[in-house]
Amino acid sequence: MIQPVHEIAAEVIRQTGKDKPADAALREVLKSLRDLAPFDATEVAKTVFTYYRWHVWLREERGVEAKMRLALRLNQRFQDNEASVPLAELRAKAVPAWTAAEMEVTDDWLRSLQREPKLWLRAKRGTAASLAEKLPGAEVSERLPDALRFAGELDLFKTPEFHAGEFEIQDIASQVVGLLCDPQPGEAWWDTCAGEGGKTLHMSDLMQNKGLLWASDRAEWRLQKLKRRTGRAIGHPKEFAGERCAEPEARRQVDLLRLHLDQVGDDGSGGSL
Repeated sequence: MIQPVHEIAAEVIRQTGKDKPADAALREVLKSLRDLAPFDATEVAKTVFTYYRWHVWLREERGVEAKMRLALRLNQRFQDNEASVPLAELRAKAVPAWTAAEMEVTDDWLRSLQREPKLWLRAKRGTAASLAEKLPGAEVSERLPDALRFAGELDLFKTPEFHAGEFEIQDIASQVVGLLCDPQPGEAWWDTCAGEGGKTLHMSDLMQNKGLLWASDRAEWRLQKLKRRTGRAIGHPKEFAGERCAEPEARRQVDLLRLHLDQVGDDGSGGSL
C-alpha cells in the first residue's frame, strides 16, 4: 500500500539533518518507493521544500506533521495574497539578519523568496522559440535567449525533445553563470564543482561543442550522471575520460572528467567514447 504524500514528506524531513541535506534525503526516500506515481513524487518534493521555505515560522509548533501542516497553510495563504505576510515579517524571517548589510534587500526580492519556484528549461543554443512551439506551457524568457519558463502538465522526462537532447532542466540563475563566462569555441575551461554537469553542458553548447572542458566533483556518482547526460545532450565527445586527481588548495581527492569536444558536430555526430 502506497503511503499518503504527506506521510512520505514527513519521513523525508525526519531523515534530513546536518549530515544529510534535504535533497539527498528526498532522493533516498523516493528511490525506495518504486511504485510511487510521478505526480505523487512531485507533490512530495513540493511539500518538503515548502516546509523548508517557511521553516523559521514553524519553530513554535511541536512535531514534524504539525509543522508541515502549518507550512502548507502559510504557503497557500501567501500564494493567494502576498500581502498576507507583512514585509517586516519577511525581513525578519525570510533572510538572515546580516543580509541587509551585504546587499540591497528589495521588497519584491523578499516576496520572491516565498513564492512557488518557477521551472526553467535551457534550450540548445538558438532553438528556444522552436522548442516552445513543441512543449505546451513553455514560454521563452524575455531576458535570456535560450531560457524557457515551463508551466505545463507534461512529464518533461518522457518527451521526445528531452531524449533528443533538445533541452535541459536548469534554473535561470545557473544559466546566467554560463553566459557570464562567455566561453568561446576552441577554449579550455575547468568546471571545478561540476555536480551533475548542468553548467558544464551549457558551456559546451556555448562553445559549439568545440574545445576542452574539465569537470570535477567530490562525488563520483554525480560525474557518472554527467557522463550519461553528455551522451544525450551532445552525443559522445571525442574523448571522455575519468580519473582521480588532487585539488591543490583543498588537498582533497576529486573525480575528474575530461571532455575533448573537437570534431563533435552541432548534432553530436563525429565523436566516440
